[in-house]
Amino acid sequence: MTEIIAIVLASGSSSRFSGEKLLETLGNRTVIESVIGNLEKSSVSGITVVASPSVSAFLHSRGYENVVINRSPQDGIGASISIGIKSISESASAIITPGDMPFFLSSYVDRLILLHRANPSSVACCTHKGQRMSPAIFPPSGRGDLMSLPAGKGGMHVINSGRYQVKELEIVDENILFDIDTRQDLERARLLAERYFSGTS
Repeated sequence: MTEIIAIVLASGSSSRFSGEKLLETLGNRTVIESVIGNLEKSSVSGITVVASPSVSAFLHSRGYENVVINRSPQDGIGASISIGIKSISESASAIITPGDMPFFLSSYVDRLILLHRANPSSVACCTHKGQRMSPAIFPPSGRGDLMSLPAGKGGMHVINSGRYQVKELEIVDENILFDIDTRQDLERARLLAERYFSGTS
């Protein structure tokens, strides 16, 4: 069975946030730890984090080992994806997830994985009200495209290219796909955490 490795994108500049949003707290853990924790509870084969130097230092201090530093985050999301793809086996599928989506819980990760397992040569992505969104799983055949994304383009560029069959997982609850871009988003996320992280450690 093909491995599915999670690649967490955690090296963005957070320009709209004014600070390192991934190290802000949600309950008793940080945003990035919440994302990693969801993946650890899922059936992914492994997790690699593509991180800025500051996030990398924090994760290493917490005992996370599979962290690759992106020293040029100004090169954009495509460069981060390329770094992540190069760090995993050529035979593995990759679930690419932003580091600022703390409510994509393990049950949803596993639903996306089941969709991909049933269609292993296809891309599996999330949708909400007809709009395709991350996270998404890419088959090994997508490595070349993911490592040569145009400047400023992410995985959605590959999904919408027409070169791959795309299977969609409809997410009804919009909060599952909520991402943190601003300070106001963080305050909303802290309120949501009381509901979605109840009973977690």
